[in-house]
Amino acid sequence: FPVTISWGKLDVLMSNLVRCSTNYTCEHCGKHYPATLRRGIHCSHYWGRAIKQLRFSELNCSALCYGCHMRMTADPWAHTQFMRQKIGNDTLIELSKIAYASYKFKAKDQDAALMHLVEQWQMMSERRRKGDIGIIKYQGWVPTWTRQ
Repeated sequence: FPVTISWGKLDVLMSNLVRCSTNYTCEHCGKHYPATLRRGIHCSHYWGRAIKQLRFSELNCSALCYGCHMRMTADPWAHTQFMRQKIGNDTLIELSKIAYASYKFKAKDQDAALMHLVEQWQMMSERRRKGDIGIIKYQGWVPTWTRQ
């Protein structure tokens, strides 16, 4: 029987990447969360996790504290304004096109996503171990057809 990767593992890995990339600091309000309070910062998706083709994209995800995450969820206009500032209007439009495209996430995609995200996590973890406390850029995973 083929072994499939549970969504949970991929989601946890992506959440860790997003939150660690900002050194556990909210991208909206700037609040920092020390090691003992890391559950207070969330991985927020602009396009919800049901949009599989953007579920693991670094452009679609932000590290937000609980309060900012709830505000963005309750106020889509504020979320859109935040994302325009973060990634730019042109990129936000491109994400919209990808979000509305029909796509079926396959087992091979799960495997590719896992391998890629593990690599990114290893790179980021190594940089943190070496003392890098700034923002660490990483590349999320998107299906090959979305890359230009």
